[in-house]
Amino acid sequence: MESFKENEPIESLSKIKTSEINEVKNIKYKMNSKSLGAKSLGENTDLLQVELFLENEKKNNRSEPWTKLDKTTKYKKLEDFAKFYTLKHNLSITECGELTTFLKDAIDKKKIYKVRDILYDKMNSRIQEIPGLLFSKVDKKFTLKNVVPKTNTVRCTPKKNIFSI
Repeated sequence: MESFKENEPIESLSKIKTSEINEVKNIKYKMNSKSLGAKSLGENTDLLQVELFLENEKKNNRSEPWTKLDKTTKYKKLEDFAKFYTLKHNLSITECGELTTFLKDAIDKKKIYKVRDILYDKMNSRIQEIPGLLFSKVDKKFTLKNVVPKTNTVRCTPKKNIFSI
């Protein structure tokens, strides 16, 4: 049992290292995919180049629409929106936590995916409003309502025959 506790910090360090490695790989991919004309990150890059690139990425991410944001940045924006929503509607801290988990699940299930699902301000990089988000004070649960109704796409619906006598 003690050996498990001793290995726990090592596992957390390895998770941190793998997350840093994944972040560097993500940066390499973005640099190559966007063709910014900058040098690709190699083994001998120094810290200043990485920091400059990250600053440029922050500026570029500010001007990106909701659909182009990474999942992690969407999560951060939703957490900020949940805090704003709880202050606006006088909700408790536990309801704020429930709202963040609800919104994260909605992103995972792709219920909040399109531009019409969220009013997002690109200039301030903030979520202004989620039009379909409702809070039931009786049940203390959040729901997402479809704002745009679905249309019938079936082409083979039979025509109504109207006979007059």
